Amino acid sequence: VSCQQKCINTEGSFYCACNDGYELAKDERSCIDQDECIENNGNCSNICINLIGSKVCACEAGYKLDFDNHTCVDVDECESLHDCSHICINTEGTYECDCPDGFKFGFDKFNCYDKNECLDSPCKNGHCKNTIGSFVCECEDGYELDKDGVTCVDRDECKDDSHDCSHHCINIAGG
Repeated sequence: VSCQQKCINTEGSFYCACNDGYELAKDERSCIDQDECIENNGNCSNICINLIGSKVCACEAGYKLDFDNHTCVDVDECESLHDCSHICINTEGTYECDCPDGFKFGFDKFNCYDKNECLDSPCKNGHCKNTIGSFVCECEDGYELDKDGVTCVDRDECKDDSHDCSHHCINIAGG
């Protein structure tokens, strides 16, 4: 009678034993695979995969095994594995894209496109000119842009030396 893996000699007898990752079958001679994942998930923090004679730990998408080969840690996709055209924000297990001010998402939620702010008519008494990521307000002759950057106000030509009056100057709207 022989043992499948190990034979341990004792005084006047012997017994069979198995290699790591195996356990003795009921016949006490053959060895069967031991499922290391049954107890405590094989000490894996996420996924335990039983192999013949051993096991390995694995992680769900968005995570990777840490140096201990048991613990799963978040993958920072923003370091290299993202599809964002502008801003990548790492989140637990995944990532999100964002757009800077003046841009908006396309349908795919990855690519940012210039937002035409002029569609919202932000300029008061002036004309809006869309720029990449922003806009500027332009005023008609005789008007100037107020400190708020969006309102055109009458320029008082009488206060500066741009008038041709020889005596008394009277400011009129726009003129």
